[in-house]
Amino acid sequence: MNDDLIGNWKGQLKILQELTKALNVVLLKVNGERHEVVTSAFSIDDSSDSSIDLNFGESNDRLVKYQILSEDDVWGLLVLIFRNGFDMASITPHVNTIIKIISDQLLLEKLKTSTCNNSQIEPIALDYFLEAINGVPWRLNLHTNRFTYIGDNSEKILSYTLKDWPDLQSWSKTIHHDDREKATNYCFKRTVAGDDHVFEYRLIKKDGSIVWIRDIVKLIIDSNKKVRELSGLMVDITHVKEKELELELLNNRLKFILKATNTELSIVDENGRIIFHSHEDVQKITQKCHSYYAGLNDKCDECPRRKSNKSLSDFTYQTGDKTIQVLAYPFEIGPGIWHMAEVRMDVTKRHNNEKQIELLKNTLEFSMDAGRIAFIEYDLHKGSFKSNQVFKEITGFDFQNEEVAWEWLRSRIHTQDLKRLNSAFNRALKSEGKRINAEFQFLDKSNEYIWVKFTGQLLPKDNKEIHITGVLIDITDTKKLMAALLLERNKSLQASETKSMFLANMSHEIRTPMNAITGFAELLTKYIKKNPYKDYLDSIKSSGNVLLALINDLLDLEKIEAGKMIIRKENTNFVLLLKEMEQTFSMHFKEKNLKFKIKTPEDFPKLIYIDSLKIKQILINLVTNAIKFTSEGCVEIQSSFTMDGDNTQGILTILVKDTGIGIEQSKQESIFEPFVQDKSPTQKNHQGTGLGLSIVQNLVKMMGGKLALESRVGAGSSFIVNIPYVKTINKDVDVGEEDITLDIRFNKQRVLIIDNVKTNLLLLSAICANLNLECYEVLREEEALGTALEVQPDLIFMDIRIPKSNDYKVLKSIREKDELKDTPVIAVSSSSSFKRQVDVLEKGFNGYISKPIAQHKLINEIQNFIKSESAYDCQETREAESVLLKPEDFSYVKKYFVDELVPRWRDLLDMLSTDELNIFIEKLEFLNHKVEWSENIVYTKNIKDAFRAFDFEEIQKLLTNFNSINDKVNEL
Repeated sequence: MNDDLIGNWKGQLKILQELTKALNVVLLKVNGERHEVVTSAFSIDDSSDSSIDLNFGESNDRLVKYQILSEDDVWGLLVLIFRNGFDMASITPHVNTIIKIISDQLLLEKLKTSTCNNSQIEPIALDYFLEAINGVPWRLNLHTNRFTYIGDNSEKILSYTLKDWPDLQSWSKTIHHDDREKATNYCFKRTVAGDDHVFEYRLIKKDGSIVWIRDIVKLIIDSNKKVRELSGLMVDITHVKEKELELELLNNRLKFILKATNTELSIVDENGRIIFHSHEDVQKITQKCHSYYAGLNDKCDECPRRKSNKSLSDFTYQTGDKTIQVLAYPFEIGPGIWHMAEVRMDVTKRHNNEKQIELLKNTLEFSMDAGRIAFIEYDLHKGSFKSNQVFKEITGFDFQNEEVAWEWLRSRIHTQDLKRLNSAFNRALKSEGKRINAEFQFLDKSNEYIWVKFTGQLLPKDNKEIHITGVLIDITDTKKLMAALLLERNKSLQASETKSMFLANMSHEIRTPMNAITGFAELLTKYIKKNPYKDYLDSIKSSGNVLLALINDLLDLEKIEAGKMIIRKENTNFVLLLKEMEQTFSMHFKEKNLKFKIKTPEDFPKLIYIDSLKIKQILINLVTNAIKFTSEGCVEIQSSFTMDGDNTQGILTILVKDTGIGIEQSKQESIFEPFVQDKSPTQKNHQGTGLGLSIVQNLVKMMGGKLALESRVGAGSSFIVNIPYVKTINKDVDVGEEDITLDIRFNKQRVLIIDNVKTNLLLLSAICANLNLECYEVLREEEALGTALEVQPDLIFMDIRIPKSNDYKVLKSIREKDELKDTPVIAVSSSSSFKRQVDVLEKGFNGYISKPIAQHKLINEIQNFIKSESAYDCQETREAESVLLKPEDFSYVKKYFVDELVPRWRDLLDMLSTDELNIFIEKLEFLNHKVEWSENIVYTKNIKDAFRAFDFEEIQKLLTNFNSINDKVNEL
């Protein structure tokens, strides 16, 4: 055998030993039945483990052999020896490469011998062929650092030739920049050390592609034992690296999965040694598996590999504070040779959770027992019933693990509750969570009904209910308590309703005589101008106003307490509202010789979105209070508006300040309580109900605001109102107000007045007579129809109590007569409630007016039905009243009402807004320009006049009346 070739093989074996981490690699030649050692990475005698048994008959856990073929005959064996085991998958690619090189070299060596005998090819050429069979042979002169030879197949494999690599530097430039320094430094160091060596690197071909190169370098020594030349072989191992990368990727994925799942994988041989471990280097593991993992040496007899039935086994063991679960799977690698794959999982957390669940289960059972909560699980198909002891305590039945018919259970449920329970059951089946909550009466074992509450879930399968599971609670005592509370609540509501009815009746009864007192007093002021009679008359009016204030305060307080006060926001001109306050109180300030100041900043918003009526009520109460307790000096209203960041809303601040007597510190909280006044024994001249400040405070709270007080005795008081989140509109608006004259006269139209109170008849008759109306009075309701038929009035006033007392019999009888069915009837009531107004209009009345009767409102109401003779009743209206809607305009008007008017009208009924009302009026006027129709012309004028006068009570009434116009349009 050629010594150079054997030396080359020894170098190859050393490289293989480094790559596979084997203890030794031995090359054997087979001679019959003998195995002759050709060479090895290390001599057998120099091996670090002298106990190695070179029994090459069979592979075992420390030794693996490969055949080397030459022309299909077994030439020899390649044997790898390991200390504690090996990973077959990782060593196979490296072994295959070496075996192929050795096999090809054997073939070329044979060819060389044959060729030399025939003298046809130069032996040196065959040397290069021998080296180049699996790569590119090369030679490098170390003195010149120039290549002296590069095999011809280098262009095919590497894309470079000797011309491209004349020297060492040109070769190094083609190495991948990440590998260049490492590869050249390694080659240099090993050459200096005088060692043959192998190194791997990536080389960049001319087309930019990358190949992995294994460079096998042999040092050529001269006679002076100095390295004169390097001879090498560049082998393309790209496919090997690709396989290694794939294998590494798979291994990394496996390790990631195992780490992510807190799992270890190991393989144990037939002797119990660990030959593979997913987390550790098996070369460092010297113990057997159970000793390594649990520190136990006496468990090998229980190993699943040794059991007769070799199947998947699982067991757990404790190591320190950890609980480990093992899945062991024995598998046969050869006849009678069993290895075992073991998967170990740290289940400490799960184990602790199971303990915690068990503890919680025990705690839950204890809590359910302590709280008398019954657990139920029922299978509707099988009828099996499971429950705890509490179910027996509640119902008397013990159904533990027994079969109970569904129909029997249904028969124990009260018939009044069964239908409701079925509905709850069906809803649960259709719901996503299948949850059911129900309360029902259940007939217990003693045949007495008990109230129970069930909360649970249905567990369906294939759209059929399989299980009902949940808890049952006895709520019999709770139901009894609720029944008692409901009874008491009803008593309380009845008492509250009685109080409200009493206040309403008292209001009605007081308003009726007050209507006469204030009404006649106002009529007499036109005729009585001399003192002391004028003073007497003024006292009557003043006392009447005080009494009306008392009634209004009581009713407002009742509404607030009952939660019936409603906030109705609208766009409000606050500056104009303050001017109204100035006009309202001008006479009061003149009487007491006080100054009244109003201060509003110039940058105050044009419109604010707020309940103007409530703001008026707050100001009236605060200003009235200030006048009452101020004898000299002034009363001042200061207002400001602080914008928020977005300039669309802000805080409205109102300060009402006086120079009156002030309030003691000890009384500053109590004065906000109902019926409480700051009145010392020397201040008996201050009249009032003591309700004003209580009402103000409640109104401010309803609007989300706060009311504050600053006061010192003798220095006056300041009430500060802050209302947040008030929206604004900062655009120009018309703040002017058109004067409304009361100089109205009619043309002797006939008016029938029906009332069973004589003073009401006299007052209303007197007012109508002053308006040049011809009045007819009816004191007894049974005479009403006959008088109406006889008089044929143009208008009827009817007190609301008359139709109320006999189910609107008088009104119905009038409507049933053809002669009277179109006669307008106005309801007269002591209530100013908007709800009452809507109610009576729905009953068939054409109009509504409340007591005490204000003359301007009465005139406006009459003008809705009878023409007046004044400048206020313009020529345009007179002409319009005789105009009927033409048939050709029907379709246009109907469409305009549906598209433009009705939607805005409905919005105004929900929320009265000045901007929306203005647009509504513009739409009405547009229709008047398109179509001449007296009904719409008159209605437009009336609502426009009410809007200009800021008479919101009249506006609400007209908006309600719009329904009758809409009905007429629908009939077209």
